[in-house]
Amino acid sequence: MKRVLSLLLALALCGVLAGCGGQGGASSSVGPDASAPGILMPRMFMADGVLYEDTGRESTVEGRCGNMDGEITSSVQPWQQPEEDGQSNFGSGFGYQIGMEAGTLEVLQDGRWLVFQAVEPET
Repeated sequence: MKRVLSLLLALALCGVLAGCGGQGGASSSVGPDASAPGILMPRMFMADGVLYEDTGRESTVEGRCGNMDGEITSSVQPWQQPEEDGQSNFGSGFGYQIGMEAGTLEVLQDGRWLVFQAVEPET
């Protein structure tokens, strides 16, 4: 009798655990939540109401002026999208200049000028 009761208890526990696993699988089929920790967004920042995304390229421009056109002054988490001017999702304290290519800004980070491209708003 003890074995039957133990077996029924073990089966019930397996059913409960399987039910919990099923709920997690259903929500993940919708797609990743960009606001959830662990889901990284592309490196981006906002300037003058425009969102800029890292192109993965380093600028080849030489002979720059010493004045910055703006500065990244605040930061959100890496899985969040910046929503305010001067805000990034990769840190703060970086200056930027208008890029040579249309729709680009170049951010000075760790002695390198990184090219960011304006993101077209979704319609």
